Amino acid sequence: MSVKTLILGLVVCVACFCLISSIAAADENKLIITYCDGSRQEVPLNQSKAQISSLTFSCQGDETVFGGNTYTEGALKGNIYHLPPNTRALPDFSTLLPVGSIYAKELNIPTQDFMQGFPGVTDRFEWFGVQYAGQFEVEQDGIYVFRLNSDDGSCLYIDNLLLINNDGIHPARSNSGNIPLKRGPHQIRVDYFQGPRAKIALQLFITPPGGSEQILRFGR
Repeated sequence: MSVKTLILGLVVCVACFCLISSIAAADENKLIITYCDGSRQEVPLNQSKAQISSLTFSCQGDETVFGGNTYTEGALKGNIYHLPPNTRALPDFSTLLPVGSIYAKELNIPTQDFMQGFPGVTDRFEWFGVQYAGQFEVEQDGIYVFRLNSDDGSCLYIDNLLLINNDGIHPARSNSGNIPLKRGPHQIRVDYFQGPRAKIALQLFITPPGGSEQILRFGR
């Protein structure tokens, strides 16, 4: 089997599961697949078509508590930004360039240490910001209560209106706000930044009319 034929076959197979950054022949005996998250997979060329077809291709190590690199329909998209040391409040993210993106089905990070960074994006674990944006749907008209818990600063916007301001350098702290919403989809944005290492927290809760508080979830 030629290298060209094998590469074409792998592109078809892998594209179904993960975004590929590159596929290259390391030498005459193997290929190196580099995924969108920076992880790599070696594929020996001395295999039959049946063996190649049975291989599993997927991104590895792209998940953090803040989200993963793989696109998920309906999930929040979070743009990641480097911030200068000693940042004391949320910046105007529109003036900055993101270093990469992640996707999250929920914001549910209780207080914990964070030293991991963002695999495939940046190894920054302090002095960074994430701006999440997306939409959610409510099933009935009524007053909805949101609670935003974070360490360090965060803000919540619903339909472009600032609902909760929990900004600044501080340990885990919750602020709440309520808003009348009509049944159907609504735009949401959560701005977050982490100051000095190493404690983090970011949780977004919703209480529907007549219901109990729960983590707000996105996507399918």
